[in-house]
Amino acid sequence: MTDEEKTARMEERIAKIEGILEQINERLNHFGERIDRMDEENRADHHHIEDDMKVIEADMKTNFRWTVGIILTMWVTIIIAVLFA
Repeated sequence: MTDEEKTARMEERIAKIEGILEQINERLNHFGERIDRMDEENRADHHHIEDDMKVIEADMKTNFRWTVGIILTMWVTIIIAVLFA
């Protein structure tokens, strides 16, 4: 094999490697875009969950207040009944 043939073969191999590297770069960019999209979806879901949790917390506070009010009313009623019986 002559030097020219070796050089031509080496150039072909280098061109093939460059093509492979370009494909890898495209695939990595595609994965990066997918990760960014998934991150945006995750953030939107997170905000939705936070809003739902706020509603649940408000409902729990309301229910707790009602429960305490009913218990206090029952307690006062029992004390009055015992005192005046």
